[in-house]
Amino acid sequence: KNYIKAQEILTKLIVEYPHARRIAEAYFLLAESYFLSGQQEKCLDVVYDMMTMFPSEEVTGFIMLRMGMILTSRKKYYEAEEVYSAIRTHYPAHQGLN
Repeated sequence: KNYIKAQEILTKLIVEYPHARRIAEAYFLLAESYFLSGQQEKCLDVVYDMMTMFPSEEVTGFIMLRMGMILTSRKKYYEAEEVYSAIRTHYPAHQGLN
């Protein structure tokens, strides 16, 4: 639960090893850390990066759920539904998670 330290370590990992085999998971954990520490904008920034860089990774589908939650909390229901619809379409393993 030391999100600041986790963010520092994950950011350093991403910068130093951008082509590591499991780098998508590092981005996922960074976004999740931002979400859990209440840093919604930073979380969304990482989610957008993941959608661009890792569109077929399962962890991208999982972190998009957080995007939907953030949009819902902001009463942006239409945008949230678009995110959930994209998850259902592109990440069928996530059916029923949202």
